Amino acid sequence: MTRSYRRSLSLAVLLGITAAAGAADPPGGRVDRLGDPLPDGAFARLGTARFRALGYAAALSPDGKTLAVCTDCDAIGLLDTATGREVRRIQLPGVCRIAQLVFAPDGGRLLAGDAVYGVRWFDVASGKRLGGLEDGVRNRRGLALSADGKALAVGSDHIGQQTPVRVFDAESGKKRGEFTPDQDIQGGVALSGDGKRAATWGRSLHDRSGANVVQLWDVATGKEERRVVVGTATVGLAALSPDGRLLAVWEDGGTLSSWDAATGKELRRWAVPVAEAGLFGFSPDGKVLYAGTSDGLVRLWDRATGRRLPGAAGPACSPFGLAFLPDGKVLAAGLDQQAVRLWDVATGRERTPCVGHRAWVAAVAFAADGRSLLSAGPDGLRRWDLPTGTELRHLVISADERFGDRDASTLCTALSPDSRFATCGERHRGALRLVDTASGRDLFGVPPDERYTGAASAYSADGGRFAVLRLAGRGNGARVRLLDIASGEMLRSVPAEDGASGSFLALSSDGRLLAVDTLSVGRGNEPHSALQVWDADSGTSLWALEGACPPGSRLAFSPDGAVLAIADDLGVRLYDAARGIPLREFKGGDGFLRVYP
Repeated sequence: MTRSYRRSLSLAVLLGITAAAGAADPPGGRVDRLGDPLPDGAFARLGTARFRALGYAAALSPDGKTLAVCTDCDAIGLLDTATGREVRRIQLPGVCRIAQLVFAPDGGRLLAGDAVYGVRWFDVASGKRLGGLEDGVRNRRGLALSADGKALAVGSDHIGQQTPVRVFDAESGKKRGEFTPDQDIQGGVALSGDGKRAATWGRSLHDRSGANVVQLWDVATGKEERRVVVGTATVGLAALSPDGRLLAVWEDGGTLSSWDAATGKELRRWAVPVAEAGLFGFSPDGKVLYAGTSDGLVRLWDRATGRRLPGAAGPACSPFGLAFLPDGKVLAAGLDQQAVRLWDVATGRERTPCVGHRAWVAAVAFAADGRSLLSAGPDGLRRWDLPTGTELRHLVISADERFGDRDASTLCTALSPDSRFATCGERHRGALRLVDTASGRDLFGVPPDERYTGAASAYSADGGRFAVLRLAGRGNGARVRLLDIASGEMLRSVPAEDGASGSFLALSSDGRLLAVDTLSVGRGNEPHSALQVWDADSGTSLWALEGACPPGSRLAFSPDGAVLAIADDLGVRLYDAARGIPLREFKGGDGFLRVYP
């Protein structure tokens, strides 16, 4: 597993202090407040390592005592549902993309459907591989497993040509059937609970023909049973009820419809106030229809009446893995790079404890007195007492339409060095605002008709200035804007490279020097980076380097502003900040960079 994956999947804040590092660890190593081991060099954990997952897939054992989740890109974790502690880990042969996990009815075996290596059975007690079907596909939505775990449908990621969908016996690998959808770009495949009926959808490369059609197939004969034309919208996702009698369709734009699979008759249609869903299907008993939507909700509906059930709420990120108990009463969700959560379906009450961040940690900053730390993520801001590791406050940043926030997907992406200010933005539209972390009060925001990226922002150490990248659009080129934090007034605007797909900024402690590294994709999809250092007061370019910063580089000025450091996976390079003269180079590192006084 690469270092970049590890960085992006850190779900708990771990602190190591130089003074503490010299103290001898107790026998057996240090542990956190729940008794879980700490990494080498860490003396405390803020939050918990329990109920954590990468989020690609999830499954509950038939007795409800074990939850299987992807805990890493190359591992499946088996968690105790009562405590969230990982009791066993199944190591995979390499970096995988688990699309589905299913327990066998006896709970002794686990079936993992992987969009790279195919489908494999594992022994739950030992973690050993028992066999499987080596027929991997790169299209995650082209892999479907029947609810009984006996049938596997494998689609294709070929574009521009009609290719077959094959259905196999998941244990023996024997082919059950094969059929070829009309569309030349397969959108996905779904199976009934017994694997005897399949549904496919997709679109064509050169036109919209078939984008609003779901085809239903008899798996044994490979014959098309029926085609359902859902309307004019594109089919985003589809699902078959366990008994195969009902077809549910999620249409792009946020419309749900249900259909009689035998007759093709539309039974019900209703709107959903969100356009995107990552997961869609039925509970094992077929009584509940669910959708994991991009606003962090797991929405539930009664199949018979269409009535909305309590559902479950999470941070503003799509669920990647959902699992029910066989009786449909308990739901588990593995959210994208977040905590695993369990809910009671009837009441919507969460069963998992709320300890620490429920999503990834985007930024951390110490308070000026060094006694507390602020952490930021999709679920808001949390302030921690360092001596005890106790959470002092949790501040949720709500959406604000004045600044373009409309779908409650507000993320905190950056913090000032002294933890006084937070950069918050709406996830999709690019709106941006600055928040006072003590009061939660908005300092200022940008108009919703301009698009900014909070990930490309920087604060001066004195708390006086803030720099942020404005994305190109509507005939305007990309620019970096320098703002006065107290007034919100724009002090300076300098050009940035258009089409930047990733950028990093740095301000000197006094805010007088601004470093801008923009990464764009050129011809042949080759990445191109450009580093430029500006005099922030005059707007004069001091020096520039082409191709100086590989993808993922970080920038930082020394406390006196005399040196600029560039860090990447290869090491750290130091430059004279005013003249761009190379000073020194250090080999090795992990791409993270932080300069302390």
